[in-house]
Amino acid sequence: MLVMDGMELMQELNRTGSIKWHKVVFILLAVHTSGEDIAAFQQFGVQEYTPKPLSEEVIWNAYQKYFAHDKAKEHDGDCIILLLGD
Repeated sequence: MLVMDGMELMQELNRTGSIKWHKVVFILLAVHTSGEDIAAFQQFGVQEYTPKPLSEEVIWNAYQKYFAHDKAKEHDGDCIILLLGD
């Protein structure tokens, strides 16, 4: 089984073009993440950052920001992915 950290995952998704196949929201969830790390993650497609612990409000806000405006009855392929940092 291939093991990658969050940055390696985002780099691979960008390299293969997989990140553009579906409407996916990536949220970086971490305790100790520098501004430089956050900027690097954003360069590869991470849309949001939140410190731990994760709250229902964070997920709800991401849904409202990225999906609520979509009037489609179904969101096949749409999802929110959390990247766990240190």
